[in-house]
Amino acid sequence: PLTQERGRCWDDDTPSPLRNQTLAASQVTDVLLLDVSGCNDLAFAAAKSQAVAHTLARALQNAGARMLQVDSRELGVLVLPVGPGAAFQAPIVYDNVPGGAGHVRELMDEGRGWLEAARQVLYGSPEHDARCHRACLDCVLTFDAQTAMREGLIDRRLALAVLDRWLGARA
Repeated sequence: PLTQERGRCWDDDTPSPLRNQTLAASQVTDVLLLDVSGCNDLAFAAAKSQAVAHTLARALQNAGARMLQVDSRELGVLVLPVGPGAAFQAPIVYDNVPGGAGHVRELMDEGRGWLEAARQVLYGSPEHDARCHRACLDCVLTFDAQTAMREGLIDRRLALAVLDRWLGARA
């Protein structure tokens, strides 16, 4: 406790401890920001872009981990606003290892193959596609994605439609 019945735990000239503060560190790592601000024709506008960005970030994370045969926690994901007036949401994938591990760079070299693998994560199988509406443990629902799912920011079908359009047709 910070106080006791007889008064404070420390002298008045002693600084109080920091409580409920956010501390940060600076780490060098590899980062990929998928800038979608030029994708006006992809139904990326307004609130839907957040759900697509969060879902794509998770699909890219899971697909990348499978391709590299690493734990998915070695890749981190974020979603940040981009474009004019910050009207679009961009998925970000980064090496979740101080100094970078080269995972993101290796995945960027895969190019279209990484997007196709992310599409496969979202689609799964015909049975999965028929039964999974927003997300499940077989595609993009992970421990880290629970908050986004609870806030309605995961939409597997919408993200799958966007990837299909980017790739030109079903892969």
